[in-house]
Amino acid sequence: MKKLAKIFLCLTLALMMSLSLMVPAFAAGTCNHSFKRVIVGTYVWYDNITSMGHQWNKGDLLQCSKCGTKVGVAANSTLSSGHHERSEYSSDHSSSNPAKHMYVKIYRCKECLYITDRKSGFTGCTASGCREYQSIKPVPVTE
Repeated sequence: MKKLAKIFLCLTLALMMSLSLMVPAFAAGTCNHSFKRVIVGTYVWYDNITSMGHQWNKGDLLQCSKCGTKVGVAANSTLSSGHHERSEYSSDHSSSNPAKHMYVKIYRCKECLYITDRKSGFTGCTASGCREYQSIKPVPVTE
């Protein structure tokens, strides 16, 4: 009888502890927001970002004084547009052979920063820098 009571007590305590851990997860989503305007009229954000384009919004930024949640409120100025590409280049010169190292070229939208394309491969260096960055055709590397 004592053993059965001990098992029941342990299971009850385990259940109460697991329930007490779940309560904060549900409590976080139940804030009665009290929004105040942080930025008026000049806040810009992007919605509906896809591979084809994005939606540009301009309006007010509201922030909850209790939980810190930020929400953009459009002032009737939304515009859909395609991505405007820019490229970013990086290379890894940590290898011992500077004639053969990895490069990564990322093409992303200037406005919403959506990555539209990514290229990578091996390249070499000249006295004035990486061949791929200078748009020089890579020299075949023979080993």
